[in-house]
Amino acid sequence: MTAPSAVPACLRFVAPILALLGLLGGSAPAGAYESGPTAAAPDRTPGRSSGDVVKLSSLRARPERAGERRAPGLSSADTLTVYHADFEGLVSPSNEGGWTHGDKSGIATAWHVASTVACQGNALWAGLIDSSWTGDPDRHGYDNNWEQTATNYVDLTGAVSPAKIGFKHRMNLETGYDFGRLQVLDLDYDWITLATFTGAIPSGSALCDTFSIQIPDSIMAKTPVVQFRFVLSTDIQGSSADGLYPNGEGWSVDNVTVRAGATDLRFFDDMEAGIGTWAVSTFPAVGDFWRVSTASNTQQLCTTNLSKAWTPSEPVSGSLVVRMDDQLLSPRIPLSGADQVFLSFDVYRALSFSSCFYYSTAFRSKKP
Repeated sequence: MTAPSAVPACLRFVAPILALLGLLGGSAPAGAYESGPTAAAPDRTPGRSSGDVVKLSSLRARPERAGERRAPGLSSADTLTVYHADFEGLVSPSNEGGWTHGDKSGIATAWHVASTVACQGNALWAGLIDSSWTGDPDRHGYDNNWEQTATNYVDLTGAVSPAKIGFKHRMNLETGYDFGRLQVLDLDYDWITLATFTGAIPSGSALCDTFSIQIPDSIMAKTPVVQFRFVLSTDIQGSSADGLYPNGEGWSVDNVTVRAGATDLRFFDDMEAGIGTWAVSTFPAVGDFWRVSTASNTQQLCTTNLSKAWTPSEPVSGSLVVRMDDQLLSPRIPLSGADQVFLSFDVYRALSFSSCFYYSTAFRSKKP
């Protein structure tokens, strides 16, 4: 792909058939996409995208005649256009030509007090119960693409070193891909990780494990009130939700303590009184912004083509929205038994390389 420049570029993209175009941004990681053996990998170059002139072509090899020798591959004579759309006759939202779109940015809050996966009584659990997770026998565990946090604080005024955070916990995550982390806030830097966990904890027959670690003296020297948090981070696949890691439970913590020296208890929570002072991350949906528009905002305008295009920007400001995960789906397209199918579409974009917005392509099919 041609790299974006300061001047918006008009690009032609060709890929195997797809029925979904997506624009993601904000806090989404740059590698958060799905791919398969027949799916096109997304364009990893940051950029703002609009879709225009979608064309779907199929290739079907004709039978060889007796004695005929054919060169490898197929020629343009074997190509049949099975779908073409330039969107000029479409109007949003009243007439969108069978195209549909939707906001996928909303993510359920995982950290909550429950007894589902607990050491005793209740625990603070990063996990969900979801009857739609049919690949998981018990229908509870965790989802992909999570960055879920549970934050609290402790007042260590006058405390002596060492001050230690301790807790009981239970975990079942895909080893080496999904992680639980204990972090403390360094006011001069950011959150720093004290401990990282993955896989199944405990490894034996015990219900839970006990862990403790010292809060660095450098943190205590900067502020008497220390913030700490538990973070559950998961990758793009392998979870209870997709059934590729059906034994996953997520992560639960219980009996959280902070002690200064041997006996000075400064913080304790066994979760039996509810959520208390824990602040958990929330991810509300940010909205669906796909629409057919003419002469889009100049930031993403293709200066050589002023025709209609699908645009996912905020309609008033013309900007992209943080955390957006907006998907555009084509109509169902019959392929007539094609051996190979290709998609081409124009993309207009202009964003810096430091942007966290990107677009990806994927497809889905169902045999009759």
